[in-house]
Amino acid sequence: MPTEPLEALAFMRQLHTHVRDGGVPMFAVLTPISWFATDAARLKHAISKGMLEKAAEIYESFDSSEERIKDLLLIPEDIFLGWRQSMDNFLLAFQKN
Repeated sequence: MPTEPLEALAFMRQLHTHVRDGGVPMFAVLTPISWFATDAARLKHAISKGMLEKAAEIYESFDSSEERIKDLLLIPEDIFLGWRQSMDNFLLAFQKN
């Protein structure tokens, strides 16, 4: 079901495809869910806001992870050349994702 005005318009244009036996609806009304259950609208908003905040947290954790990897790469490798190559490869793989 559509949740935005443009989605609702597109849905209404395709409504005839949802009617059985090829019929054509004569009248259709889209009613905001908030008119039926204000708690449902609040829940949808809370979930959307929570998901956005979680995505921002994940993005920030990627930044701090990349900083940590770069800090580790500043350590002189001395006899740990294998470790250095491993960290370089890890950083490249991390930056690709």
